[in-house]
Amino acid sequence: MSAYKKVGTFQKNGNNKQGGNVATYFCLPVETVVHVIPGPVAADVFLREARWAVDVYESAVLEHPDDPDGQRDYLKQAHGVRYLTDQGRGVPRAGKGAPMAARINAQMPKALPRGTDTLEQAHWLLWANPLPRLAAVYQTVWTDVLNEQVTDEPVRGR
Repeated sequence: MSAYKKVGTFQKNGNNKQGGNVATYFCLPVETVVHVIPGPVAADVFLREARWAVDVYESAVLEHPDDPDGQRDYLKQAHGVRYLTDQGRGVPRAGKGAPMAARINAQMPKALPRGTDTLEQAHWLLWANPLPRLAAVYQTVWTDVLNEQVTDEPVRGR
């Protein structure tokens, strides 16, 4: 699924855009978000994240066919692992005691982490609320992760 929505402000000066920001969402046809890339990134980062989104969703479906709750739990754990790995904390090992998901949950911050990379914040956000509806998450990404204001103002041109 592909869609576009302008939610921020910027100005056009001739052919040049000044200001603004971007967030890229990887969604299912039912408008649930598998992954998000907040802000502009280099092409190699975009490709890596796109492949990760596709691979992790395919794995969720393979592991939990016809089980949306199982797929959601799988994605939650995958985002948690990515967050912890990107933070350099290491992933808890499977073994005796608490299940892997509980071990990941115990290491995750209780609130959206500030002062971290926007991609890490996106992984935390989708760990906290996996497979959210796009309409329910885009404003949080825009305002809380990217520190932008949501607006319906038209593009201002010169």
